[in-house]
Amino acid sequence: MLEHPLKLIDIISDRLLLVILNYFSKSNLKKLQNDTANAAKVQTKVLMDILKLQKDTDYGKRYKFSEIKSVKDFRKAHPISTYQDYQDIINNIANTGKFNQLVAEPIILFQETSGTTGKGKLIPRTKRLFSAFQKVIQAVVGLTESYYLNKNGNTNNCRGLTLSNAQPLKLTPSGIPRGAGSSGGIKQSKFIQTIIRLKYTSPPSVFLISDYRSAYYCHLLFGLLEQDLAYIMGNFAYNLLQGLQTLEKEWQQLVNDIQYGRIDQSLELDASTRDDLQNLLKPNPDRAQVLRTEFEKGFEGILPRIFPKLSYIQCITTGSMQLYKESLQVYTGDLPIYSPGYGASEAWIGINLEPQKEPPAYVITPSSAFFEFIRISEVDGDAPTTVDLTSLAVGESYEIV
Repeated sequence: MLEHPLKLIDIISDRLLLVILNYFSKSNLKKLQNDTANAAKVQTKVLMDILKLQKDTDYGKRYKFSEIKSVKDFRKAHPISTYQDYQDIINNIANTGKFNQLVAEPIILFQETSGTTGKGKLIPRTKRLFSAFQKVIQAVVGLTESYYLNKNGNTNNCRGLTLSNAQPLKLTPSGIPRGAGSSGGIKQSKFIQTIIRLKYTSPPSVFLISDYRSAYYCHLLFGLLEQDLAYIMGNFAYNLLQGLQTLEKEWQQLVNDIQYGRIDQSLELDASTRDDLQNLLKPNPDRAQVLRTEFEKGFEGILPRIFPKLSYIQCITTGSMQLYKESLQVYTGDLPIYSPGYGASEAWIGINLEPQKEPPAYVITPSSAFFEFIRISEVDGDAPTTVDLTSLAVGESYEIV
């Protein structure tokens, strides 16, 4: 007799959590918009807060952060630096765990860069930095909900398909996690697992599958079951294209798995993950037949055909990702593709506040970091001068420090 009341409590809890998440998304979007209108004030506060927090670290003492009272003072006291200036300190922290050499808070993760332009780097992440990233991500959610979902009649309770996977985290000699950073909290946090269950079609365990083909396949399997899918997202256009190419290549096996409620035995899954996912599946011959009919017609414009309520596609399409956008549009048809932002391991840099404009452009997020810029004409100089965010000139090109 207790089963129904408990289910009702779960439903109420889920809806309340969605209301709270939607509130924070809209609130962070509004704050970001306000910050851009007061960029100089916000940037000064960001810098002063950083210096105040870090003044008692070994690094802060070396550059006398406690004596810096303005942006001008900071520029005089602290030279332009690169990763190489911090590398020995970072390596020492990784080996000893003594984070106060550089930062005032414990390091929760060393995020590894890809090393595509040389040897990979370890970027220290604290809870403070993680929170700054999350606030911008919540702002993106608030924007897409208001611009795409609500406009198209989808509610904030709808779910999307995300095509991503996470490599397992490793540990430094002192025990600090190191890796891509996307898998760190899923396994340990019930809260994150609940958010995933409410916002995405894939169960939490799918996000921890390290084999790319198996991860994409499982994301697609559970996404295809959701006829009322509202959005599809990936980190970059290339990742999304890979996932859709997997769909085109393996659609027959996917449809068979949906029809019979099973998971392809060739996937590289550990026994626990396979059992968890299998328990969530049941035969769905009706959905399988709808999908089979559409796939047999070909894959041009396939996404709006199999997901009639799909509102938008989200992935970064600027920079080198422009190369993949045209191939991606073969599958997406006339659906809008929203390129949400521009960031780096060190900090989130910009957000796209005008989804309707092409090509995408990003507004600097003033509260996510303190930004300095070097004119392109001075980049290769021995002593380039820096420009702050509010001193940028229209028509000039700059490199972010």
